[in-house]
Amino acid sequence: MKQINGDTPHLDIAVCHHNIGRAYYELDDNQNAIVHYQQSLAMKKLIYGDISNHSIANTLINLAYAYTALR
Repeated sequence: MKQINGDTPHLDIAVCHHNIGRAYYELDDNQNAIVHYQQSLAMKKLIYGDISNHSIANTLINLAYAYTALR
């Protein structure tokens, strides 16, 4: 997992992974989309913990779309 500021996860990197996942999804490359959505989700969970967050929900929704498109 890419990080900046030492060992602290950074939201900007998580957002970048999310956006890269979206780009892959738009290109119908759902395997790579899933990889980046998962990296984004993992980093966001480290940042936000168990707190409900719109950003985490958005990544989960897009991850579900990418998995559904694999069918």
